[in-house]
Amino acid sequence: MKNDGNLQKYERMRKVGATPEIVYRVTKLDGFKPTQSLKILLTLFPKLSLTDAKQVMILCDTGLSLFDHQAKLLPDIEEALRASNEEN
Repeated sequence: MKNDGNLQKYERMRKVGATPEIVYRVTKLDGFKPTQSLKILLTLFPKLSLTDAKQVMILCDTGLSLFDHQAKLLPDIEEALRASNEEN
């Protein structure tokens, strides 16, 4: 696991105008796990809400908006609930 304590590289990026999306992608290229990259975003961009940071993560990782990503998961969740109800 990478140490996310040294944020200087990403702080410099932010200071020269890098967006949260760019910073997230660079952290991933540098080997950080998605949750670590999310934590870095929340640290460097304090006005970014957790929901907004999650949106950045989903968009960068899947190419989908958070809304579309959740909608894509819905059929599988509904099927799992139906199967669970049938077992009970």
